[in-house]
Amino acid sequence: MQPDRSITLKCGTVLRLTDLEAARLSYVPCGQVEGDDQPLFAYADLWGHKQQVTLASFGRKANPWTLNQMTGVQLMTGTPSYRNLFSVSHYLVDIDIERHLIDSHRTIADAIRLLYTDSCRGNPCIIETKSGGLRLSAFSRYLDRKRSFRDERGMLLEIFSEKGLSRLDGRYAMQQGSVLNMPIIPKNALQAIHAVISEIVPEQCLSTEPRKVVSNSQISGLYIKWNDDSRSQFFSATHCRATSHKSTRNTVRFTRHADGSIDGKCFNCGETWWEVPPARRRSSGKVSSRSTSNVYNRWRERERSVSETVSLA
Repeated sequence: MQPDRSITLKCGTVLRLTDLEAARLSYVPCGQVEGDDQPLFAYADLWGHKQQVTLASFGRKANPWTLNQMTGVQLMTGTPSYRNLFSVSHYLVDIDIERHLIDSHRTIADAIRLLYTDSCRGNPCIIETKSGGLRLSAFSRYLDRKRSFRDERGMLLEIFSEKGLSRLDGRYAMQQGSVLNMPIIPKNALQAIHAVISEIVPEQCLSTEPRKVVSNSQISGLYIKWNDDSRSQFFSATHCRATSHKSTRNTVRFTRHADGSIDGKCFNCGETWWEVPPARRRSSGKVSSRSTSNVYNRWRERERSVSETVSLA
């Protein structure tokens, strides 16, 4: 790896790869292929690592970097990016407040940001995303699968913990703090944020894994043998509906759920999608600012009742 490899954010902040590694952050080099954001390497086999992932982890797969194809990185949340604090493992967690939430429910977006900043031990790390949303980053004992909250019009908020990827390139800007010095937040702060967003999106209306719904399902054209776990055999990577692959290796698998929905996952790029989406219960979209304030106030009262050391341990 060349020592001067770096990316420059929209705000002019320069992040060297050596600095990311020193900050115990795992990353996947990424760029764009035919206008679409793509990771440059197959990284799914490294996603669950309980050790740091750097450029050296990819070996010969890192050759595209020598062709200057990199435009950014995707930070790996969860177990690959961790710190041992207070003799306990803390993992990178990202909270993505989408522009749709800011535009549609400003009170909710402000409450989530306040919950985050008030719970931070250290300077908050807030990034403006390419779509005009906000990414709130921290290390925490919290470790769970991705939580995605959306309404009928689009994504509202995502919490990336285990097996998450958060992009950084020239379309993103630091609004506060630094990715090289992220704060710590307690687990109950994430639980409070979950409670606030649930004011407008009930549990039944959230998707916890697949990121997109395909317009034309390919299921009917495939000969699928469902096993006892309702999972299919593996199919060629060309059947991935999230990322374009030249590989013909069998890396795509489908899962059938009790409600009739079917999702697909590509073990080459790690992305997921809905081939047949689950039925969603329509929400009214109405939210009480008083109830949101009560969630926040209850959380603050609970925080004041315990010592800072206990709440952050």
